[in-house]
Amino acid sequence: MRLLASFTLIAVWHILFAIAITQVRRPLSVVRQRQENAGTTDVQWDSTSFIVKGQRVYGWSAEFHFWRLPAPDLWRDILQKLKIAGFNGVSCYVHWGATNPSQGRVEWEGYRNFELFIQMAQEAGLWVLARHGPYINGETSAGGIPGRVTNIAGFLRSNDTDYYEAYQDYYRNATDIIRRYQVTEGGPIILVQVDNEYTNNTNFATPNPVTKNQYMQALEDILRALGIVLPLISNDSYQGQNFAPGIGNTTIGDVDVYGLDLYPQGSCATPRLWNDFPVNSWNYHLATNPGQPWINPEFQGGSFLGWGPNSPQYTDCNILTGSDFEQVYYLNQMATGVKFNNIYMTFGGTNWGFFAFPGVYTSYDYGAAISEDRTLTPKWNELKNIGTFIRSVEYDLARNSNIGNSSTAYTDNPGVFVTELRNVEDSADGVKPAFYVVRQTMTSSNATVGAKVRISTSAGNFTVPQTPGMEVELQGRQSRMVISDHRFGNLNSGSNILYSTASLFYSGAIGKRDILVLHGPASQSFEVVFNLNGFKASSHFSFVEGGNMDINTNTSFDAGRDHTSFTFSPAQNQMAVSISDSSVLILADTSALDNLFAQLKY
Repeated sequence: MRLLASFTLIAVWHILFAIAITQVRRPLSVVRQRQENAGTTDVQWDSTSFIVKGQRVYGWSAEFHFWRLPAPDLWRDILQKLKIAGFNGVSCYVHWGATNPSQGRVEWEGYRNFELFIQMAQEAGLWVLARHGPYINGETSAGGIPGRVTNIAGFLRSNDTDYYEAYQDYYRNATDIIRRYQVTEGGPIILVQVDNEYTNNTNFATPNPVTKNQYMQALEDILRALGIVLPLISNDSYQGQNFAPGIGNTTIGDVDVYGLDLYPQGSCATPRLWNDFPVNSWNYHLATNPGQPWINPEFQGGSFLGWGPNSPQYTDCNILTGSDFEQVYYLNQMATGVKFNNIYMTFGGTNWGFFAFPGVYTSYDYGAAISEDRTLTPKWNELKNIGTFIRSVEYDLARNSNIGNSSTAYTDNPGVFVTELRNVEDSADGVKPAFYVVRQTMTSSNATVGAKVRISTSAGNFTVPQTPGMEVELQGRQSRMVISDHRFGNLNSGSNILYSTASLFYSGAIGKRDILVLHGPASQSFEVVFNLNGFKASSHFSFVEGGNMDINTNTSFDAGRDHTSFTFSPAQNQMAVSISDSSVLILADTSALDNLFAQLKY
């Protein structure tokens, strides 16, 4: 499952394209030393990424709480929308209080049907990150702990006997469902989180008689005793190194793989006021768990809101974390070496009944990409652009490493910041694909800046774009991914992008044709260079929409390569197609991609 993918591209303008595409995944070469947890080789990891059934995985996951949509027939709709946006995973809390309403009574029917949710996720082709607490936070009353349990004499979230006994029925029942749907059993679950944002260094006014480490260890012991062989992860709420392996003077309660939650933006009440990108994330990872993949079990996808007349609206949260935020922050998550990124929330839903804790109200829309009524927002389109890109380059994206970053070493403009990501594994031909993440040095800036970017390729070093008068341009809060040495299409076809300053939406194959879709904002110019032993851009382009695009194809810079430069007019929905016997090249301004999809089928 998930080792080969078939795609369908659908573009709706004056014509409809419906094409089946097979994406070729090349076999792994030399990898760094792998680690495994409870004896399974189905899910391993090293310092680069997770490895699922022998294949490196770049985790692009969406948070969706099925119990916040109390109509199980509608869960499939959300899951399919996640899949077509390019997500390969879904993360979910399981609610203890709803599932275990009274001592000795555990119910999984209706909106509580965790097993049905897992089945639907697998049907949609999504991996699952299971997060069953017992404590989940999630802006729910008591963090999901049943009200009756909050009145016990002992400390909550401790090894006190009355608390330990309170969660046994629920936790063991939920764990048994997880056990049966592990990837080792043919299911979609690949990771299991222990509790939620738990810390082991908080000082109580009254000292806890049992340490927090021992509580975490008790949960982990139950998971292992009941047959969970998958990696156990944590989600630290701040850079506290809580339960990170090898940190501190005890290993009690340490998880297999440490993770950090990040919510970098401020209040929705000031939706256009940005905080700058957290630039120390990679160095913190190197100081905390350098031998593991860098993961964010939660990264901001919106915000919850308090109730009352002075509360901002979710439309404000949608602006604060809109498509510009997604482009800048999610691409730069890749730049900081993150290899598993879970967007919280991607669909928020509703705090119906008594789910909400006092700080929020009934709506849990969250300003998410999929709104509370299940309609798609403009944020979803940007998620789809990023997710389709990830699916096209996953093999290379999952095995790269942060090589360097600078506002001076890579550009001629200190206002532009570049991070170089390059593959760390050897390949048969010695070519190591690279990604250059380009952003404004001050990510909150609304200025328009441009720069030439210095890159390294298999053909040598270049300052790009080479076209005179052209730069990599950022109009305000934008980010760009310049790629080099990207191989794609049919195996052994030789199709190779030496470099592209345009963003990659999709690359793959349709029958004997290699397919490439590149895009960028209107009013900007781009350059792509192909090695001519494979993909060749036809000199003739058919304009599907917006025939004002200026396109030039030549080999004037150096022989043996095809240089295509193009400039979009200020108009929206521009799209041009070049078709030859062996290739299809689509150039589109980013707004035109709203009607272009890649549907993954397994």
